[in-house]
Amino acid sequence: MNEVERKYCMCLSSVQRRGYSKQSAHAICTNSVYKSRGLVRERMVACKLEKMTVVALRALAKQRGLRISQGRRYLTKPKLIKRLIYKV
Repeated sequence: MNEVERKYCMCLSSVQRRGYSKQSAHAICTNSVYKSRGLVRERMVACKLEKMTVVALRALAKQRGLRISQGRRYLTKPKLIKRLIYKV
């Protein structure tokens, strides 16, 4: 992942945390990250879950309707990634 793609993924997670839909989040981040630099996003950027912060993973899980805690404790980063991948 190059620098621009990493900033795009960080933008997606922060915009989706604010409650925007997935389509509008992609449009907002494409405009702010790529077009502001005079670039064109030619392909879909695959954002890796392992490189996201725990806060961003929790927001993504909450957006998808998954539980982010077990008992009274938040899930760890590996367990959150497993839930997001397998939707358990």
